[in-house]
Amino acid sequence: MTSKLRDISKLFNDKHLVKKYDQMTVTAHIAEEALEIYLSRGGSLEGKTILDNACGTGVVTKAILTRTKDVNIEAADISEVMIAVLKPIAENAHPAKVHAHVMDAHVTRNIVSILTARTEPLLS
Repeated sequence: MTSKLRDISKLFNDKHLVKKYDQMTVTAHIAEEALEIYLSRGGSLEGKTILDNACGTGVVTKAILTRTKDVNIEAADISEVMIAVLKPIAENAHPAKVHAHVMDAHVTRNIVSILTARTEPLLS
């Protein structure tokens, strides 16, 4: 891990920041808009496998779960503290399957190529 990556990891593992993260980010609003556009164009989340990369506390995952429970979400973030916030949501998402992982986004590049072979882009 590079020193820059360690600094980023340290920042996003700050418990005080994580408590305020959902209010500080515009990700939830963007996710809601993107999902609305996708669904209005006839898209479906049903039965999909979705990668929520750099998931933070799971704002995108939560937006998806409000629309369907027939989904498999692989959520990944470098922050152990962010994933700790998401874990209870993941554990209670039944029948949806949500798997939350602590990992560097660079590692997920390999996963993306595997997942995209089985899925379609949310917006194109």
